[in-house]
Amino acid sequence: MPWGADVIVWVQGFSNGALDVLFTVATYLGREQFYILFLPILYWCVHKHLGRALSIVFLLSEYVNGILKDAFGLPRPNEFDPRIRAPLPETSPSFPSGHAQGSLVFWGTMAALVRRTWMWVVSVVLILLISLSRIYLGVHFPQDVLGGWVVGLVLMALYFWARRMVRGVILSLGIQLGIALVVPLVLFALHPSEGSALITGVAFGMLPGFVVEEHFVRFRSDGVWWKRVLRFVVGVIPLLALYLGLKLVFPEGDLFRFVRYALVGVWAGLLAPWLFVAIGLAEREPRRG
Repeated sequence: MPWGADVIVWVQGFSNGALDVLFTVATYLGREQFYILFLPILYWCVHKHLGRALSIVFLLSEYVNGILKDAFGLPRPNEFDPRIRAPLPETSPSFPSGHAQGSLVFWGTMAALVRRTWMWVVSVVLILLISLSRIYLGVHFPQDVLGGWVVGLVLMALYFWARRMVRGVILSLGIQLGIALVVPLVLFALHPSEGSALITGVAFGMLPGFVVEEHFVRFRSDGVWWKRVLRFVVGVIPLLALYLGLKLVFPEGDLFRFVRYALVGVWAGLLAPWLFVAIGLAEREPRRG
């Protein structure tokens, strides 16, 4: 940590107004609120299967990151060294960086699935900006960022290995629903916390929603541009109402947080696509077989 603190102090020595704006924007691209808006854009309006895959791998990454943070319990840089400025302070443990890990998993997986040179360039730039913003803003040591990248690479490798293993495997609707419901509950029971309640709650609503949608709704995420825009508007208003409104009326506690985010997940994964088809904003995919 002393070595890392010196690096942060050196980096913050270059501080100026332009860099402050750049890295503040970059750090918000790694926050929960960004993904809550961006993942539905992908799933509802751009590429349904890409959005679904990225949702799953990102939720897994966030869950693992929470466990590692609690296991190591390392302090934030500004708690360790008074020379370090943290204009956007954090309260969770420092290692590994969730922004670095999450951005690498999210944008790295997207680039690997899209398989376009421009997507790789965009992904690398965003990963670097988001990760470096955490050092510049004084909330992570360099080793936190490096640790996040290492964990992110391991999770990406595991995801693509599992993807190959299950390709071609056909499970019944009942088994798929059972897995989608049981896994989030088990993960929440293994690591009950505020962050885990968010992640496993979204998974508990979203993953069964994906299963049911695939069998009975089968919406298409393509279409004319204005229908895609309307899909996002029609879908995001209830999503934000659930995300923000239920926070005001639900009591505090991990269980209520789990339920709140489960409702957000089931809306995003199932109910919004059903509504798009019902009001003519999305077509149905042909039934297989």
